[in-house]
Amino acid sequence: KPHCLRTLSEVKQLWAAKLYQSTTTTATTKETTTTTTATTTIAPKQSARVTEPETVKAMGFTGMTDGVAMLTRAKENLIFTMSALSEVQRIALSQSKREFIEMCSFDGKECNIDTDFKLHVDPAFGNCYTFNWDVNNNHSSSKAGPMYG
Repeated sequence: KPHCLRTLSEVKQLWAAKLYQSTTTTATTKETTTTTTATTTIAPKQSARVTEPETVKAMGFTGMTDGVAMLTRAKENLIFTMSALSEVQRIALSQSKREFIEMCSFDGKECNIDTDFKLHVDPAFGNCYTFNWDVNNNHSSSKAGPMYG
C-alpha cells in the first residue's frame, strides 16, 4: 500500500495535543467535604520574540521590528551556518535516502533507491535526491500516470 501524506490540517491536529498545556486545580474546604476541580487549557504563544540583547545582536536583529524580516534573517542565518559546516556534517544532519524515500516505482517496475537516486547537498534544503540522474541509464516512459512514472 502506498504511503499517503497527511493534509496540513491533519498534521496540525497531530501536534495540537502536544502544544496545548492543561492545568488542573483542586480546591477542598475544611468546613465541608466538597471538592471542586477545574481544568484550564492554555494555548501556546503564537509568536516567539527574541529579547535577550546578546541574542538580538548575534542574530542581526538589532533595530528590526518586522516579524517577517526577522524570520527571513533567521532563515538566512541558518543557511549561512549550514554552509559553514563540512559536507559530511551537513549530510549527517539531514535525512538519508532510505529515511526520505519509502518506495519508488517507474514504468511498472520497482526502483533501486540506492542506485537510481543521486545525492545533492543544498545548504537551504539539506539532502536532495535526483531521480534519473545517470545519462547512461536513462529511464523514460511514453505512458502517463502513477504506474508509469
